[in-house]
This record gives sequence, structure tokens and C-alpha cells, in this order.
Amino acid sequence: MRRLSAAVNALCHYELSNVAELVANLALVYAWTGERDRALEQLEIVATIPAGPSYGDLRFNPCWDELRGDPRFDKIVAAAKAASR
Repeated sequence: MRRLSAAVNALCHYELSNVAELVANLALVYAWTGERDRALEQLEIVATIPAGPSYGDLRFNPCWDELRGDPRFDKIVAAAKAASR
């Protein structure tokens, strides 16, 4: 029974990682196409889960440049920083 429980937990983490990656990529597409509000909505969702983008990614990765300077993005980055401690 423990092996089954461990397998289910591993599968859930794997699925969560895939979903987080898809949502983060959707946020990027929205950002790159000028849909800033939609991008931030998606990013706010995915940044709150452990498999979401890290503080370092949000803070330093140039792919998020389209969202920099928006107070909502700054809030998401600050939340990611706090979660990484």
C-alpha cells in the first residue's frame, strides 16, 4: 500500500509540474502578444504553486520583460521570493 501511495504522490507532482509549465507558457504567450492582464492572471495562479516559476526565473529571466514595471508583476515576484525562503 505504501508503494501505491508513493506512486500516486509522484504522479500528482508530475502532473502538477506539467500543468504549471503549460500555464506559465500561456502567460508568456499572453505577455508577448500584448495581453498583459491575461498574462498576469495566469502567472498569479501558477506562481502560487511549488511547481510554478521560481523567484529567480521571474526576477531575472528576460522572457518576462514584457511584464516588468507593472505593480501586479512586482507583487507576484515578491510573493515568489517570500515562498522561496
